[in-house]
Amino acid sequence: MPMAALADEHLIDRARHGDDEAFERLVERYQSAVYSLCFHLCGDRTEAEDLAQDAFMRFHRQLN
Repeated sequence: MPMAALADEHLIDRARHGDDEAFERLVERYQSAVYSLCFHLCGDRTEAEDLAQDAFMRFHRQLN
């Protein structure tokens, strides 16, 4: 099954078990939405990028 067709739950499970490609797919799916929310909240592009990156880093650390 192509990685793009996998459900989020399956990708999260794979990422929990160390599959970096699965985590990368999750980031690709949601990076635009997360960035948009961060930009809406702070109004600064650079700050929004930093906040979005922090959000994904936290998500990655909390997978387990």
